[in-house]
Amino acid sequence: MRTVIALALLLSSFSIDFEARRLAKEMESRGKKLAVLDPCAPNLSKAERLSRLAQYGVVRQESDSEYSAGGHRISFEKYYPKGALQSCN
Repeated sequence: MRTVIALALLLSSFSIDFEARRLAKEMESRGKKLAVLDPCAPNLSKAERLSRLAQYGVVRQESDSEYSAGGHRISFEKYYPKGALQSCN
């Protein structure tokens, strides 16, 4: 019983970003150091920006167009051009 409770607490206390973990394994298998990819870099898709934002922690959707993780925040345009980067820090 204690093991089940401990396991449940462990699983509920950790959030794992599988994309960041996959990227880390891929780069380690190539013998490269894991580089932090800039989510504010130009010419990235919304999906790629969110994937890169996940390097800083669990991505939280603050509103319909704002996301944050570990003190970093990305805002996208709500209207025209929809999905374009509005701000990134």
